[in-house]
Amino acid sequence: VLIYNTVPTVNNASADVVVGQPNMASNGINQGGSAAANTLYNPHSVYTDGTKLYIADRTNNRVLIYNTVPTVNNASADVVVGQSNMTTNSANQGSSVAANTLYRPSSVYTDGTKLYIADYNNHRVLIYNTVPTANNASADEVVGQSNMTSNSANQGGGVAANTLYYPHSVYTQGTKLYIAAYLNHRVLIYDDNPATPTYTPSHTPAVSTPTFTPTATRTRTVSATYTITATFTRSPTPPPSPTITPTLTISATRTISPTITLTSTITPTFTPVPDPGLGQGGGYAVPNPFFPHHGQQTTVRFTLQDPSASFRIRIMNVKGRLVRTLENTRIWDGQSSQGRICEGGLYLYQIEAEGRRISGTVVLMED
Repeated sequence: VLIYNTVPTVNNASADVVVGQPNMASNGINQGGSAAANTLYNPHSVYTDGTKLYIADRTNNRVLIYNTVPTVNNASADVVVGQSNMTTNSANQGSSVAANTLYRPSSVYTDGTKLYIADYNNHRVLIYNTVPTANNASADEVVGQSNMTSNSANQGGGVAANTLYYPHSVYTQGTKLYIAAYLNHRVLIYDDNPATPTYTPSHTPAVSTPTFTPTATRTRTVSATYTITATFTRSPTPPPSPTITPTLTISATRTISPTITLTSTITPTFTPVPDPGLGQGGGYAVPNPFFPHHGQQTTVRFTLQDPSASFRIRIMNVKGRLVRTLENTRIWDGQSSQGRICEGGLYLYQIEAEGRRISGTVVLMED
């Protein structure tokens, strides 16, 4: 995260402070080591209220809070949300989803009192009634799920006014709450901020003398009243399915005397287009591009002349560096041989089978 002490007024301005790295010339994941109070791994969102700095440290599955905006490089955070300490970074703390866990948070915002986190892969937004001052704080309210221990996309059913599917961003101006629901292709607006509960008094009459005992009951209303819908089209699309091309053969005979008779014979022949295979030098990846951060995988499609033949697929980055070798499987989950999801970009795949070698490309998207 780069901090500019003044808003740049010219192109190509240099930052004054870097957060997450020891200097301006470094860019290693967690500074080339493991998670710590001064490291970052794919930071996805940043916000400040003018006093504190908040960073959604996405692939470390946490949000970092700095009690003051750093003025020197490599500053350490004061509070971590989503993890029990500064050196752990497992999704949902290596266990099940709960009020104190996060799974690839993508956005953080505060109105100065409450803290809002878009908990992307848990398909929910968490609301903390006060900004946490200690590690491993639990949220007070959840939007998009019926409770703190559920995390299914659209609550495991169809899209509705109270469901979320990869919430990407969250914002409030105090009375309304706004959530960008990424794969539902919509923005939800809540007229009543779910972080502001209402209290309904209830009474219990005595048998002889009526007395009333007020009891505070928190009621959450988290249904959106407005929906903005957008449609996205990705390209390129996968190659079309095989087609059938008719070939017409026409013959004619003519008889003269006493009349002229023309007859035509139509003989259709059908030539199917084969699936891409090594024999034809083809092959393609579907889907392409694909989103491994959303749990999506891509399949390299091709056919073998001998269906039982062994094959190998090598995945390389644009520099030609090998990142993964697939043995007798066509599916790539976007991870390297070290088990980490690769950086977004163009990747080359090379199929080796039956004494042949063919190559293609696939695009890995980070978001």
